[in-house]
Amino acid sequence: MRTVRVEIDHQVGEHVKAERLYYAKCSGMVRVDRIVAVLLLLVGIFGVATAGVRWWTVIWFVLAPLEFFNRLSLSPLVVRYWFKRTPKFLEKNELTFSEAGIHLKTPTVESDLKWDLYQGIVEGEDLVLLIYGKRMYSVIPKRCFSSPEDLNAFQELANNQIKNKI
Repeated sequence: MRTVRVEIDHQVGEHVKAERLYYAKCSGMVRVDRIVAVLLLLVGIFGVATAGVRWWTVIWFVLAPLEFFNRLSLSPLVVRYWFKRTPKFLEKNELTFSEAGIHLKTPTVESDLKWDLYQGIVEGEDLVLLIYGKRMYSVIPKRCFSSPEDLNAFQELANNQIKNKI
């Protein structure tokens, strides 16, 4: 199997997407969001039925779908806040993936990581998350691969090395 090299220039929007992807695929709170959304809808129905159409009875119909699709969360703001204050996101990361492991090189760090560090893998439309703990993951943007063949080689390698596909 060949090695795959990528250079990642971190973008805050991708980290916000990564947080949403992790939440959608790995968090049990998604069910809670759905239940709360239904409750908000029921409050709206009850409010309109008892008090009529008023702003404070109709607002629940707006809040319910926002909660259902996790758009009321403050986590995107938190991600943006910490992204701007984390020096490692200001540096380009050079990652080389091989069967032996992952070689990470930045202007300030050079390290070899074993695949055993990662407990799971989550793939989205634009991103791959290599999960190494609860709410801890490495963000690998698909745009950073130089060709579709490199992306496919990385996916095959990661899927062979990381046993938990989430």
